[in-house]
Amino acid sequence: MYQQIELYLEPDCILDKMEDAYCEISMAEHGFICGLLRKYQPHKIVEVGVAGGGTTAVIMKCLDLLQIKAQMYSVDLSEQCYRRQGKVTGYQLNEVREELGTISNHKFLLGHILPKVVDEIGGGIDFVVLDTVHSLPGELLDFLCILPYLKDGAVVVLHDVTLNLHDISRKGSYATKIILDAVSGKKYFNYKEELLNIGAIEINEDTRKNIANVFSALSITWASLPAKDEMDCYKNVYQKYYDEECMNLFEIFYRAQAKLLGDDVRNYFFVGVELLETVYYLEEIGQNTEKLYQHFMEYADEVLYIVGADDQLYGIVSRGDLYRYYENQDEELKINQRFQAVSSLDYVAAEKVFQKISTIHEVPVVEQGYLKGVIRSKTTRNRNDWEVYKRQLTCIKQSGCLQ
Repeated sequence: MYQQIELYLEPDCILDKMEDAYCEISMAEHGFICGLLRKYQPHKIVEVGVAGGGTTAVIMKCLDLLQIKAQMYSVDLSEQCYRRQGKVTGYQLNEVREELGTISNHKFLLGHILPKVVDEIGGGIDFVVLDTVHSLPGELLDFLCILPYLKDGAVVVLHDVTLNLHDISRKGSYATKIILDAVSGKKYFNYKEELLNIGAIEINEDTRKNIANVFSALSITWASLPAKDEMDCYKNVYQKYYDEECMNLFEIFYRAQAKLLGDDVRNYFFVGVELLETVYYLEEIGQNTEKLYQHFMEYADEVLYIVGADDQLYGIVSRGDLYRYYENQDEELKINQRFQAVSSLDYVAAEKVFQKISTIHEVPVVEQGYLKGVIRSKTTRNRNDWEVYKRQLTCIKQSGCLQ
């Protein structure tokens, strides 16, 4: 059933040219992608999910080495890299532009979901890399969106197909594995010598004939409910290309998921890390708590997020942590490294945390150690009175005791 692909590792060397060579796809997984590029020689490539752009650069380097003149589009909803504070999405590709002879054939399409830009990209696509949220509905929606624009014989690469086996906190991250299993077509999945966290499907006539299987997979419980305007965008694309059975399945399961998740979604909302003003670097604050004190005095935030030099979330500092620091006249501020978090944009999981700890109003979303954003409650239940806290904090800081 599963074909093995010979890895082509040489293009990964482009990462050595970067100031920041981090990448969420391993060398072997890059070798898998590049092996497919070498085999299929595509001419129109779409990448959905960019982050830093390390994989984008590897693909462009591979095209250079293979002397393939292909147009490549990289799509990402976020214009800021969620793994690197202050960096734009795709910044790594920009670091090595002069190393790539075909860079003029690449275009970023940032700040948009796929159905907003798929008509701009157009048809005739023969190579796709899907690597976004991994929890449902996630990549299922994007696969169904882009399929009508693919040529027969096109290849769809799916990253993180075994992520749920590598990280217990990501046990709900199986969207790409569902696609790999549910979609008809020639399949590539290297598992014999080393279980790679990546797979691929070659699109053929059977893919389209049996696509109702993927619409049916939308019945599996979603981790979150996309905004209605986003779902309308996907629906508009689907209506143009899919038959009545597929659209009936879409409507039935979308309504069912909305009913299941609706109350949770109405009560909570997500804020991406690029929009947070509550993130501080560990080296920035050191043992100088004045910045944190000034923040709590100026803003009504209850928690500050402390990031290490590796850009991973080191810990959090709450209002209470800072208050106890001054009250006890401690030598060092204790940064809490044992805090509640969820591992994906999962409102159901966040609701459980809110129920467990009724005094908090936001839960961090942390993926593989990196802060992706926070899920916030729209209510202000049990929140400490900010003005009272400011008076108490000022007093305890200045005198070491409450008046």
